[in-house]
Amino acid sequence: VGLVLSLLLFLEQSASSEPVASISDGRSTVARTMRPVWELQALRQHGDQIVILYLQGQLFFGSGQRLASAIARTLEQRSPTYCILSFAKVPGIDVSAVEFLKSAQKRAKRNGCTLVFCRMHPDVFSALSAAQLITSPNADLRKLVEGGPRDDEAQAHVIDLDRPGGNGDGAHRESEHLEELQGVHVGPSQGLVRCMSSTHSFQPLSSGIHDAFDHETDALDYCAEQVLSRTTYADGARLDDVQQAYRVACRNGSRLPEAMFEQLNRMPPGTMQRLRPHCRVHQDCRPKDVLHARNSLNFVLQGAVSMVDTSEGERSSVANLAQALHISPKGFHGRGGKRLRKRYPPGCVLGKTAFLLHQNARVCDQQVMSELVVSDKFGRTTEVWVLGEESWRQLPEDLRRVVGELMLLQLAEERQHTFLSGE
Repeated sequence: VGLVLSLLLFLEQSASSEPVASISDGRSTVARTMRPVWELQALRQHGDQIVILYLQGQLFFGSGQRLASAIARTLEQRSPTYCILSFAKVPGIDVSAVEFLKSAQKRAKRNGCTLVFCRMHPDVFSALSAAQLITSPNADLRKLVEGGPRDDEAQAHVIDLDRPGGNGDGAHRESEHLEELQGVHVGPSQGLVRCMSSTHSFQPLSSGIHDAFDHETDALDYCAEQVLSRTTYADGARLDDVQQAYRVACRNGSRLPEAMFEQLNRMPPGTMQRLRPHCRVHQDCRPKDVLHARNSLNFVLQGAVSMVDTSEGERSSVANLAQALHISPKGFHGRGGKRLRKRYPPGCVLGKTAFLLHQNARVCDQQVMSELVVSDKFGRTTEVWVLGEESWRQLPEDLRRVVGELMLLQLAEERQHTFLSGE
């Protein structure tokens, strides 16, 4: 009798709990990929086309019905183009809840809205896939589902940024493209064609048509790119030289010209040319390469670099305890047990915080510094200029002041981005 009563009490409590824990949209929540100010401004204006519902609890008949109703109300009140459903706190889903979701998906489609699924437990993903709620997971999620090598299992190449690398021959290989961009205002479909022959093939953030992702940040990046493609970067949109060059570099995997790097960061013309002799240039960094930088500023001119934390090293004691308790270490819930802090596309400078702390002897422990890993989201190869501590000291006073102002500007922009990404 006691067991039956406990079961009935559990079912009553579960049935009365709300399946939606919280809600946000693309105006107030962005992915962890750094974006230039004009893209953030566009998302503040058009981000309401993206809604994200954070779900919780076991989904079955009662909670599934309420979830479908919540989605319906969202469609009525907000008319979003994308509705992201995060299943991170959903341990399971039964057949009746799946059917309610199928009805909600059909209704959303009639209203011009796409349901996007992310952060699913394997059983939840299997149930949604079997019901064909999910038909086109993106490559990262598909790799996990199919049992392919994860990020932490792939062969990683460690690049010591403190050692010389690269020959510098490619520093101006996009100069012809820069000349093409001067004074030209074109849509993305025209500008992208110009660089295709000189870049590697890869899958940019907005490529393909997908309805499921491994993590919320992947889903947000994908949806934001779709919104930006129809607004800021729509065919015929008038873009200035910097915006056009940046878009080409991100979409095409090509190199951001040095003059555009300077304009993007409000640096005096010729700054990068003056800075280059003081830097070590690494031009062929590949996805998954680990960039070992002890105390340096790292300028990204092509591709992208991610700042990630891992559950290894000093955190191994926590990881071991988590494994014994069959739970995940706090914060390490992404691919390969890694936590993405930020992803830095062309035009960014990495290592600013560590560099400044080292300069002033304020590092509490080197282990708290995140790992730098080359990303595959912005190209097949990445170019990084490395300005070491000794080279920093040898910079002319005026050049050091310019780089110092650049660090302050980008630190402020990172802080602004963190307010929106909820890192």
